[in-house]
Amino acid sequence: MTAHFLNRKEEEQRVVTICEIRPQPDVLAIKFNVPRGHVIKTSDLVWKQVETIQDTFTQWQDVVGMETIRPLRLNEVLHAKDVHAIPLVRSNEIVTVFSRVGGIVVKRQMKARATG
Repeated sequence: MTAHFLNRKEEEQRVVTICEIRPQPDVLAIKFNVPRGHVIKTSDLVWKQVETIQDTFTQWQDVVGMETIRPLRLNEVLHAKDVHAIPLVRSNEIVTVFSRVGGIVVKRQMKARATG
């Protein structure tokens, strides 16, 4: 780039500047403050430009439906360590267990001992 300007004596001056322009990648960030355990929806997401995309999400399909592991702040970039898949059973929930052998079916309600 060349910048042209006039000095105090009304003489034209030129300054040559060399620039390197690199696009910054877009990654997903959280649009609002969300608590731990929040299930992420498309309306919770916003695009944000960052310098590096390591361990971040670049497609909304990869993060929608995931649950937050910790509270997330407004405009915070989502990292893989911040979310996980929603567990089918949580610790201490009551679940119905079926056992079927031949024509015999046993059904019982039990308390889950762990998340899974």
